Amino acid sequence: MVENLAIRGDVLTFDWPLGVTEVMVVVRTDSPPVAPDDPDARAWKLTNTRYQIDGGGRLPADIPRPCHIAIASTRREPNGMLTVAAGFVSSARIRWEA
Repeated sequence: MVENLAIRGDVLTFDWPLGVTEVMVVVRTDSPPVAPDDPDARAWKLTNTRYQIDGGGRLPADIPRPCHIAIASTRREPNGMLTVAAGFVSSARIRWEA
């Protein structure tokens, strides 16, 4: 499970879940995202490789602040399809103020 979210500058860091190679980052300005497929949120995939290279998840400069950020774990199926968790655990949410 995603835990210990923190933001330093424009980099989101967290404890990466064991066995997970990709997560969905979901951002909403008016309220916390309700689900990974929230139609009023902006979402993108972050791989563990990109996370390691960048030292965290880089947050795009055009995201308005303050905003709410949530991370959903994913699973890559044997057929290659990406399955995204249905929701967010409470430890996978943070509000970005600055």
